[in-house]
Amino acid sequence: MCSSARDANGWTRQSTPDTGGSGISCSVGHAGSRCIPSMYALWFGTGGHDVHRGLVYAFWRRNLVEIQKRPWIYLITGRPITKKNSGRYVGTRGGRSRLLPSKQFEAYEEAALWQLRCQARPDIPLACPVNLRVEYYMPNRKGWPDLMGLIQATADILQDAEILADDGYIARLTGCQIAGIDKVNPRAEIIVMPLDPDQSVLYELHPDFIRGRK
Repeated sequence: MCSSARDANGWTRQSTPDTGGSGISCSVGHAGSRCIPSMYALWFGTGGHDVHRGLVYAFWRRNLVEIQKRPWIYLITGRPITKKNSGRYVGTRGGRSRLLPSKQFEAYEEAALWQLRCQARPDIPLACPVNLRVEYYMPNRKGWPDLMGLIQATADILQDAEILADDGYIARLTGCQIAGIDKVNPRAEIIVMPLDPDQSVLYELHPDFIRGRK
């Protein structure tokens, strides 16, 4: 189960269970990682969506340079599912139809969010350009998905899990691939790496980051 504790300096320290057998070669430990002070979490809130992202970005740049250097590593078990396939239309009160994801994806997303909540996450969503690397392992070749659909589903889940402030902050997709077939343990292995200004031109292009420097 997840646990957290506060040290003498008021920093929140989180620890998570070992996900043995994840197959992720880059194993930066989450236990004992320094996160944002709880008073800042209360100030900005944990939702991230009701706060001006430019302010959040400016805060991170001024106070949490060290945390931007670390990769955030996650494991989502279960057959990876795309969001765009097998959608369904439902009626609304106004008589119009609305397209919703398939029930299979909704079940996958719910399970994924539950798993991510039991893994170390930033105290506020990452509000900076990031590199996203995901390796997907399918249980079989049936209903073979397209890679871009899987990546988009993962990006949406990371935003809903409040790991990313906005999936529009994904600046690179280095190493994303359908890596193999694992009948016993289908999964998505995820590494989110915050990028410095000299690593991403998004700092000079995205309105949120330009606004945050003013």
